[in-house]
Amino acid sequence: MTKPKNRPEDLLPGSVNFITVNGVEIRKGSMASFITNLNIIEDDNRSETDKHAAWERVAELIPVIKASGLLQHVSWKNNKLIQLLQTSN
Repeated sequence: MTKPKNRPEDLLPGSVNFITVNGVEIRKGSMASFITNLNIIEDDNRSETDKHAAWERVAELIPVIKASGLLQHVSWKNNKLIQLLQTSN
């Protein structure tokens, strides 16, 4: 029986910086960047300037998040993010 290729290094080996899924380039670190920026948005100690910049990064990454299939498996608690995900193409 063949083992499934489901570890990070199986999906994106060290020599590969991105994959293309449904015509969208998903760079190594895209998911981590998305989550990091959501953490900034949710952090009460961060400035409005930081949060605004984080929202811009999140918006830029939405096509990647959608192409990755992540939205089929998670629910979000931030209403602004939910609205952004629903209204973006």
